[in-house]
Amino acid sequence: MNTDIARWGRRLGTAAALSLMAAAATAVLAGPASASGISGLDIVEDSSGVNSGPDNEAYAECPAGTKVVGAGVTNTGLGQVVVDILRPETRAVYAHAYEDGGGFSGRWSLTVRAICAPDVELINYEIVGVTSTPDSRSPKDITSTCPGGKALIGMGWALAGAGGDVGVTDVIPSSDHVYVRAYEENNSATTAAWSVTAYRICASSLTGLVIRTSSTTPGSGSQGKSQPCPVGKVALGGGANIVGGTGNVVLHNLWPGSFYANQWLMSANASEDDDGAPAAWHLTLNQICVDD
Repeated sequence: MNTDIARWGRRLGTAAALSLMAAAATAVLAGPASASGISGLDIVEDSSGVNSGPDNEAYAECPAGTKVVGAGVTNTGLGQVVVDILRPETRAVYAHAYEDGGGFSGRWSLTVRAICAPDVELINYEIVGVTSTPDSRSPKDITSTCPGGKALIGMGWALAGAGGDVGVTDVIPSSDHVYVRAYEENNSATTAAWSVTAYRICASSLTGLVIRTSSTTPGSGSQGKSQPCPVGKVALGGGANIVGGTGNVVLHNLWPGSFYANQWLMSANASEDDDGAPAAWHLTLNQICVDD
């Protein structure tokens, strides 16, 4: 591994763990060439800047000749800011977030990350969204499945129709599909019709693709989990799910692509909203890794 790349990766990994990203950054992370793995990744970030507005957005664009293979998002509003959109596009990732129904008195920012891979390494690539029926029912869930012969390599979501009154609680990848679930805040926040969309990023199977899962210990307050890919694999992205905090816990950090101690990391964080959760809950991280 190039030492300049390793030093950059350690700095970015620390920043991601602390959720202090406040400015856009771009870097090229070059791995060894592989016929069917992933090499020459670009990681691109964009930030909304820090403000006290009711919503923020950010848009990270891949360099020419590359496509999005993974997406990440983080905000500094903790349990009072809801990321309603993390939408992968072929050459960019868009993120949007609202303050929840109770509002947030502080200043906060939103940062989005796009993980980009060379076009030539992505065979039978596609991004497709599947949307639930709009209505006022809560919770809602939706699954988006890659067609035969393709593997899931990345994912995203979008909520429509409910502003900050609905939050995503589950983004769970499998070998060929992603499952997304969303709840109204406190399970009774809005009577509006709303929908949830699950985005899948698919490509022909890549060498060494694995999904690694780990969980926090059940508790309360704020919880976070970081997990490395095995040495020799890169983190393309992944998801997380909140177990037991229905409607009162907000997923505010989902951050792939950091690098520390010769391993690629992914982190996830969730926090209770200002009403608090009535019982213990835990956070599960689901990370997609492929050969470098």
